[in-house]
Amino acid sequence: MTRFPNCWKGRVDSMRILSDDLEREIKQQARKAIMETAEELKQLADLSNRRLPFITRQQLLKELGLSYKFTDKMERHGLEPIRLEPGDRTVIYRIDSVIKLLDSKAI
Repeated sequence: MTRFPNCWKGRVDSMRILSDDLEREIKQQARKAIMETAEELKQLADLSNRRLPFITRQQLLKELGLSYKFTDKMERHGLEPIRLEPGDRTVIYRIDSVIKLLDSKAI
C-alpha cells in the first residue's frame, strides 16, 4: 500500500469510502441489469417455444400483466386483433405484431 504524508491521511480515507460506495452502487446496477436481461431472455425463450405465432388476449394479459383497457389502447395504436366474427369475445393477436408495436413505442 502507498504511504501518504500525514496531511493526506484524512483525504485518502475519504476517497476510499467514496470508492467503496461507488463500487457497491456499480455492482448493484450491474446485478440489476443482468437480472433484467435474464428475465427478457427467458420471456423470449418462452415465446420462441410456441408452435403457432399467435397469442390470445387472455394469454397476453397474463404474460405481460396488462389490463383490458391497455390492450384496447394498443389496438387504437395499431395492434390488429383477429376475431372470427364481429362481437367475438375471443381475441387473438399475432405475436410479432405485439412485439413490433411495443418496440415502436419504446422510449
